[in-house]
Amino acid sequence: MLHLFSKGLAFFWRKAEEEEREARERRDVKRPKTVQGVVTRFCPDYGMIDDSIFFTNDAVMSNAPLQVGQRVVALVEEDKISTGLKAVRVEIIPDTWEENSTCPSEIDSDIKTLIGNITSLNETGGHINQTTSFSFDVVCEAFKPCKGDWVEAEYVINPATWTTKAICVKPLRYKRIDKVRVSSLCGRTGVVDDSVFFTLDSLRLADGYIPQRYDLVNVVAVESNQSCYIWRALCMAPADKNGSSITPGITCSESYEHLLKDKEGLEVSKITNIGELKLGETKSMEVWIENKGKTTHHLISCKLGGWDKERQFYLEVPGSSQKSSTATIVSSVALTGINPGVESADFNNVGGCDSSFVSQTEKLSCEKVQNKDMEENTAESKRDISLPSGGKISIMVSCTAKNPGHCKELLLLCFSDCVIARHIEATVVTEEESWIAATEPFSQRKCQVISEHDKKAVVVLPMHKRVSRRQLPNFIGQYPLPDTLRRCVEKNLDILAFNPHLGEGLTLANYKAFFFTLLWLEEISEEQELKDLSLYGVILKKNGNFLVLEVPGVLEGRPSLYPGDKVILKTQGYTEQAIHYVAFITEIDKEDVTLKLNPAFEQAYNGEPMDVEFPLGRTTTRRCHFAVEQAVHLGEKVLFPERLTVQFPQIVKQWNDSEMPCSVQEESTTNGTKDDRAQNSKKKKMTKDKKTVTFSDMMTTAAQTRNKTATSDRKDCGFFNPMLNEHQKLAVKRILSGECRPTPYIIFGPPGTGKTVTVIEAILQNLSEVIKYYCKDGEDIWQASRFRIIIVTCASAGMFYQIGVRLGHFTHVFVDEAGQASEPECLIPLGLVSEVTGQIVLSGDPMQLGPVIKSRLAIVYGLNISLLERLMCRPLYMRDEKAFGACGSYNPLLITKLIKNYRSHAALLTVPSRLFYHNELEICADPSIVNSLLGWEKLPMKHFPLIFHGVRGTEMREGHNPSWFNPTEAVQVMLYCCLLAKNITRAVSEMDIGVITPYQKQAEKIRILLRSMNLMGIKVGSVEEFQGQEYLVIILSAVRSNEASLGDEKVYLGFLANSKRFNVAITRPKALLIIVGNPHVLAKNPCFCALLDYSLENGVYVGCDLPQELENQRLNDELKRTAVRPDKSS
Repeated sequence: MLHLFSKGLAFFWRKAEEEEREARERRDVKRPKTVQGVVTRFCPDYGMIDDSIFFTNDAVMSNAPLQVGQRVVALVEEDKISTGLKAVRVEIIPDTWEENSTCPSEIDSDIKTLIGNITSLNETGGHINQTTSFSFDVVCEAFKPCKGDWVEAEYVINPATWTTKAICVKPLRYKRIDKVRVSSLCGRTGVVDDSVFFTLDSLRLADGYIPQRYDLVNVVAVESNQSCYIWRALCMAPADKNGSSITPGITCSESYEHLLKDKEGLEVSKITNIGELKLGETKSMEVWIENKGKTTHHLISCKLGGWDKERQFYLEVPGSSQKSSTATIVSSVALTGINPGVESADFNNVGGCDSSFVSQTEKLSCEKVQNKDMEENTAESKRDISLPSGGKISIMVSCTAKNPGHCKELLLLCFSDCVIARHIEATVVTEEESWIAATEPFSQRKCQVISEHDKKAVVVLPMHKRVSRRQLPNFIGQYPLPDTLRRCVEKNLDILAFNPHLGEGLTLANYKAFFFTLLWLEEISEEQELKDLSLYGVILKKNGNFLVLEVPGVLEGRPSLYPGDKVILKTQGYTEQAIHYVAFITEIDKEDVTLKLNPAFEQAYNGEPMDVEFPLGRTTTRRCHFAVEQAVHLGEKVLFPERLTVQFPQIVKQWNDSEMPCSVQEESTTNGTKDDRAQNSKKKKMTKDKKTVTFSDMMTTAAQTRNKTATSDRKDCGFFNPMLNEHQKLAVKRILSGECRPTPYIIFGPPGTGKTVTVIEAILQNLSEVIKYYCKDGEDIWQASRFRIIIVTCASAGMFYQIGVRLGHFTHVFVDEAGQASEPECLIPLGLVSEVTGQIVLSGDPMQLGPVIKSRLAIVYGLNISLLERLMCRPLYMRDEKAFGACGSYNPLLITKLIKNYRSHAALLTVPSRLFYHNELEICADPSIVNSLLGWEKLPMKHFPLIFHGVRGTEMREGHNPSWFNPTEAVQVMLYCCLLAKNITRAVSEMDIGVITPYQKQAEKIRILLRSMNLMGIKVGSVEEFQGQEYLVIILSAVRSNEASLGDEKVYLGFLANSKRFNVAITRPKALLIIVGNPHVLAKNPCFCALLDYSLENGVYVGCDLPQELENQRLNDELKRTAVRPDKSS
C-alpha cells in the first residue's frame, strides 16, 4: 500500500515538463493573426479591409451594418482555396463604454491560466467552469477528476470557433492526512474525519481493501466542492501495517442480485406488485412457487426482510388465520403462536444456502429472540413442505396500508438447498391527494418571437409620471450592457474568449472588469427570466379609473414586482401598427396588480386581449457598477488584506480583565513588523494611562468625520444588554477599539447565536445617551444624509451616491446578514466609509444562504460568493487552531465566532454543528421551550425531538409552471400539522409551526390542504422566507422523488442540493424537526445522507423502505457491534 501511495504521489505532483513540451509541439503553429484596419469596401454579403483582407457578413460580430471608413479589428487567416487573407472574425473598434470589454486584438493565441471548478464529466473528458473543455489525456497522472474539483488549467483559445480548450489540468490544492477515522459510510460514498468526502467510484485503494466505518486510514485529499465538504479523498490506505484496521465488512450487492434469480429448477411469481391501496385498506396477493426441475425440493421457511418500517406487509400461511412477518411452513397443520419478528426455523441447518446476507441476517434475528418466545414457537412439531417435480404451492402476502406512497418489502423463500427472494410492492394513496392533483399536463411555455409588427410599435406613455418623493438627481452612469457580451451569451460562445480575465481569479488589478462582466451576465439572465414570465392574451379588469392586471406567481416573486415598477402592455396585432402602452404599478393586492396608464387608453379599453411584458429595472445594477468603480479607492487593506497593522484604538474603556480571555495572546496575532507592534504597544499603554474614552464622531460632511474625537459621557463600562455572553462582549469590545480598521471586522454568527443583538450593542456603545431622541424614519434621502445614524438596505444606500455623497462620509458601516449580499451589493454602503480611518463590520454566516444569483455563468465565476465569505477564505481570516486555539481558532482582531446557540434542542443541533461548525456549537436554549414536545406521543424515540419520515411519492408539474410538487408528501405534512395543532393533550399553536419546502407549487398545494383543515395560521414557504426566523416546530418537505434520474444531484434534488439551504432549513426549529422526503433520493446528497444516518442511529426513522445500500450498511454496523469496536479517539 505504501508503494501505491509513493507511486501515486510521484506522478501526481511532479510537473511533467517533457510531456507538456511535446503537447505544445503537437499544437498547430499556424494560428490566425489579429490585425487592425479600416473597412474599404462593404456589400450586403461581403467586404474588404484595407483592400487586402476579404470577409463575409457572417464574420461580423456587430448587429449594426458596417460602414466604409470604420476602424475594425479582425482575426485573419490564410484562405486555403484562394491563398489570400480571409477574416474569420470582424469587430468594430468601439469608442464608447464598451471599451471596457475585451477587444479581439487583446485575445491572442498565448497559453493562459484558468483557476476553476470541474462542472461536468463525460467518457472522454469534461468541462471546467461549464465552457472550457478538456480531455483526460491532458490531466496529470494519478489524478482522476470528479465533478466539483478545483483545478488549475492551462488553456488556449480556438479562434475559429471562439471556444477554449485546456491543454493541462492539475488539482489546485492538496493535502495528506494520516491516522484519521472513516466517520460515516453510505453506499459508495463516505466521509473521513467528518471533513473529507470520498466516493468509491473515484477513490484509489489498495487491492482487496474496502473502507468501512471506523477504519483508521491515511488519505490524500484534493480541494473540491462536495456539498458541505471542501475536500475530496483521492487516495486512501489503512493506517496499520496489516493493510486493514478492523474486520472487513460484508458486501451484499451481488448477494441481492443472486437472491432475486430463480434457481435449481424452482420458479417464483414474477409479478409481485399488490397494486394501489387506499389508506387503511387491506389487499392480498398469492406468490406461486413451481418446481420445474427434476428433483424434489423442501421449502423450510419464508419471511419478510424487514425493509418496510411501518410493518404494512405480513404473511398468511395456507390453512391458518395467523399473520406474521415470518412463518415456518407446516404440512397440513395450522401454525400457531407466531410472534412478529421471531424466526422459528433454524437457518444454520439450511444446506447449500448461497447468500451470506441471508445467513447473517437470520443469525442476528435468532440472537435477539427471547427464551420465552423460543419456547412458544418450538411447542409445535415442525416439518418442511415437500415440493416434488411439477409441484406448485402458494404463499399469501397481504398489505394493510398505513404509510402513503410507494412501499417495498423483501420476501425470502428458504429451501433446503437455496434461497430465492422477491420484492413485494404496493402504492398507498389518500383521498386528499386527489384534492391537489395536477389540473393539466405540464408543458413548456413557448417563447414568443418578436415580429416586425412589434418592432415598429408606437409607445404611449402615461400623462403623469409616477409619483416620487425622493426626486433624486442622477450622478450615476448608465453602464450599458455591451453588445459583444450579449451575443456571446446568446450564441453560447465561450466567455473566456472575450473576457480572459475571468479565468485569472479576482485581483485588485482586474477587480472592475471582473465584476462588471459578472454583473452584466446576471443582467442578461434577469432579462431572460422576465421575458419568460411575460403574459399573452390577458384581459384586464376595471376598478374605477384604474385597470387591474392579474399576475399569477407575483406572490412568490415570479415576477418580482413593487409599486412604482414599469409594465408594458402590447396590442396583439389587431391594429395596423402595434402600440405599446407604458404603465406604472400603483398597488399590489395578492395577484391583482393595479396599473396607471394613459387616461385615453383607460377610458377606451373594452376588454381586448393584451400581451404583457415586465421590463428589468436597472437602478440596483447601476448602483452596483458605480460601487465597484469606486471600490478601488478602498484598496488592498479592505478588499485583499494580506497583513494586519494594529491601529490606535478609537474608543478605550477600562474593561474587566476577566472578560477579555484572549487579551494576553492578541499582542502576537498580527502579521505586521516588529516596529509596528512596538509602536502600537506604546500607543496602547499611553491611552490606558490617560483613562479616557475616545471615539470617531460621525458628522454631516466628510471633512468633519476625520480625525475628530470626543469624550464619552458614559462613566461606567457596562453593556446596554446585560444578557450578552463572553463572545458577544468580546466582539463589541473589538468593534469599539477598531484596531483592525480599515480592514473589515467579521462577526461569524451561526444560527441562533445572536449576531444581530451583538451588532446592535456595538452601535449603541458608539452613541451618546441623547441620540435616541433624534431618531426619525422616512424616504427623504437629503434629510437622511444629515443624520448620524442611517439604517438602510445595501441597494438603497446607493441613493447617497445620487445626491453626491462620496467616500469618507461615514466613519462606521455595519452590514448585517452580509453573507446574503453579493460583493458588488455589499460595496454600495462600503464605498461611503473612509478608506483610512473608517471601520467596516460584516455580520453574517457564510454557511447559510448566500446571494440569489440567476446566471449560471456568473455563479461559476463567483458572483454568488459574498464579500464576507471571500474574506474568510483569505489566509489572514482563515481558521488556525494552532495559532488561535484559545480564541475560537480565529484571529480575534478580525473575527469573533459566536458559538452559544439560544434556539434549538441539543438533538437538533448535532448534525449542523458537525457538518458546518466544527462541532463547536453550545446549547444555551431555554429548557422549558426546547423540551416542551419531548412527550409527544408520535415521536418514534421518546425524548428525541426528530422524525425522518420516508415517503416514496411522485413529483409532478402542471400547466406552464416549472415548479415541482409532490401530493403524497403534501398530505403527510398536513397530517403532521393536524396531529400537532389539534392535539387533545397539548396542542401546538399554529403560529409556532412552520412548513419549509423548496418549491412554490408545493407550498401552494400544502396551503390548500391546511385551509381545508382550518389551519391557515401555519406559515408555509421556501427556505429563503425562513432565513433569520425560528419556530417551535419545523416540517420540511423535500418534494423531489424521481429515482430514475440520479445522475446529477441538481437534477434530482433541485434547490435542496445546496448545502446552505439545507443548513438554514434544519436550524429553524426550537423543539421539533420533521423531515418528509424520499430516502432513495435524499441519500445521494452528503448533507441529507448525514441526517438520515443520524436518524437511523437514534431510531427516529419511520416510513418507507430504505435504499439497499443503507440496509446493507445497517447489517454491517450490526455485525460490527458484535465484534470488537476500535477506540474512536485513538
